[in-house]
Amino acid sequence: MLRWYHLFLCVLVVCATSLRAENKETSLRAIGPYLQNPKHDAMTVCLLTREIETASLRWKRVNGGDALVVPATGRSIPGTAWTTWHWRLTGLEPRTEYAYRVAYGPSGASVESQTYRFRTLDREEGVFKAALFFDLHSSTNRLKKFASHLEPDDYEMSFLMGDCWDNPSDINGAQLVFDIMRSYIDTLNAAEKPMVYLRGNHEFRGGFCPRMAWLFDLPNLDPAASRCEQEHQFTLQAGPVWFLAMDCGEDGDRQPELFQPYRELQRDWLSEVLASGEGEQSPWRVYLSHIALYNENIWNSEPSRKCWEELLRGADIDLAMAGHDHELRYLTAGKDYTVCSSYKNAEGVLIENKWTMTPPYPVFMCPQSGFTLLNATPDTLDIRVINASDGSIRFQRTYQAKR
Repeated sequence: MLRWYHLFLCVLVVCATSLRAENKETSLRAIGPYLQNPKHDAMTVCLLTREIETASLRWKRVNGGDALVVPATGRSIPGTAWTTWHWRLTGLEPRTEYAYRVAYGPSGASVESQTYRFRTLDREEGVFKAALFFDLHSSTNRLKKFASHLEPDDYEMSFLMGDCWDNPSDINGAQLVFDIMRSYIDTLNAAEKPMVYLRGNHEFRGGFCPRMAWLFDLPNLDPAASRCEQEHQFTLQAGPVWFLAMDCGEDGDRQPELFQPYRELQRDWLSEVLASGEGEQSPWRVYLSHIALYNENIWNSEPSRKCWEELLRGADIDLAMAGHDHELRYLTAGKDYTVCSSYKNAEGVLIENKWTMTPPYPVFMCPQSGFTLLNATPDTLDIRVINASDGSIRFQRTYQAKR
């Protein structure tokens, strides 16, 4: 009798081990879940899978309400073995906590994730905290170094501020792109804290660049559109901060036949947004782009500035934040900055240019050697640059509300 009992236990162990191995193998075919497109009353849950045929989401309000199960239809990412799944949850309550988990698997099998929690955004009251990362250039190690100086209470949302992928390649089904995505999601806890993406000029390069949009969810974004018709610009009300994010396109004046129409498309959108009065009552209005519109050197987007400047001067912006330069810079509102450039043309003649620009609002550029923490209340807006080397504060500015 004892031998039969031992044999029964052995069978159970083997079956459990086999099931764990199968679940682990299936889980390795998934990236995420991760949160996108946050609002005070909505949130998108995303999942990336490979060789997975079904996926569903179970979610509920914490401390109340019945659980709901929502299936999804996956969309294959062209040229890869990956599928993207999106669940858009709407009708949520502001500043409220929700719990969810995803289930996925091949036909006839399923793996269920752990339970995650997220909190919807506030309207304009309270506190908003964010962590912003610039010019990672595919360096997951640098992000992990940054994260070692980041406490959970330091941020409720992360921003990937452009050039976080370095010329995304489509080699081997763009596997490196997806490996980097997995690392960013895990490092920033994007399953519970939304990870917002701004496109940089390097993400316009590489064989996979037109398909990067399949990884994200933004209000105007159609990943099936061509790369210069994918609208990455957006607005976001996050507590007391109204963010206005624009996509400058390529560096400098490269390929104007492609990028100038894209900038003009965004100009028309921007005109409509500002005419609507959106964000006018917000204590803080912050402009975001990967490339600064103003700089004291050539690393600015002059074509975008010329296209959007008139509208933005009337937008009552409190602060502009950008990267691209790789150096720490802070430009004072109303001050003239003279920029000089020189180059040899095709005939070998030296061409020298000089021009002056005057930012109508402060412009901050984060160095590549650090990341930025933003902390906003209805009365104050504080930004700090944290050094990657030792976690010390390299730069800090605190603004007092003027509205």
